[in-house]
Amino acid sequence: MKPDISFIFVNFRSAELLNQSLSSIFRMAQEQDIQCEYIIVNNDPDERLAVNVLSSHEASPRILHQERNEGFGRANNVGARVAGGDVLFFVNPDTEMMRGDLPALCRAFRSHRLALYGMVLSQRTGEREPWSAGAFPSLFRVLLSHVAPELLPQPWRAQEIQQADWVSGAAFAIRQEFFHSIGGFDEAFFLYFEDVDLARRATNAGGWVGVYPFIEFRHAGGKSHKSFREKKRAYYTGQRQYFQKWRPVHEGVILSIGHRIWGLCSRV
Repeated sequence: MKPDISFIFVNFRSAELLNQSLSSIFRMAQEQDIQCEYIIVNNDPDERLAVNVLSSHEASPRILHQERNEGFGRANNVGARVAGGDVLFFVNPDTEMMRGDLPALCRAFRSHRLALYGMVLSQRTGEREPWSAGAFPSLFRVLLSHVAPELLPQPWRAQEIQQADWVSGAAFAIRQEFFHSIGGFDEAFFLYFEDVDLARRATNAGGWVGVYPFIEFRHAGGKSHKSFREKKRAYYTGQRQYFQKWRPVHEGVILSIGHRIWGLCSRV
């Protein structure tokens, strides 16, 4: 039977978290009697054996091993190409599904076929994860985020479906047909800002992007990085790529200078 939803996970240094994430979604799907398939794309050759253990999970995930880590977006595209569901649901391994009505989500997509819905992400405290959705980046908004972030849009606080420029790639859903029509993830982005870029292209294609507050995931965050410095470096690389693709040249130049200053200060 064709699945309604294809859940796609990308693993890198997160094998110990995959079981919990997969189990939380599988239980919810079983309780709600909805047909789902589960696809794990393993980007970490060192965790091949640990990921293979999940082949015996009752969800019967399909496991696709990659020879090396060539990026988050590329791995998600690999999973999307073999997915059979009408809806693609991309989920980070460091998330756990806490609540949500999956059949209602499928009905929402039948009404809004060009939607890209980001789910609620919460911290272990139960509070919403800040900056898990927002306005498209610009140099002004980057500067504002450092001096007066309260002046920026905060759609992650939404209690009803609310439009946003972009939503986090940690947990979001999109119809498979629409995803492929806009080219999937841009594989030039290794990690970070591939979700913002996807939302930009979805919007340019006439799609609607926003927060879907009726499904919630608890998100640990940052588990694939060895250190904060490594995470920040990867974030800045993705940010520069986004600016090079979508923003005026002078903004990218100023942003790069700011990143170099941060790099020098962080070594002190």
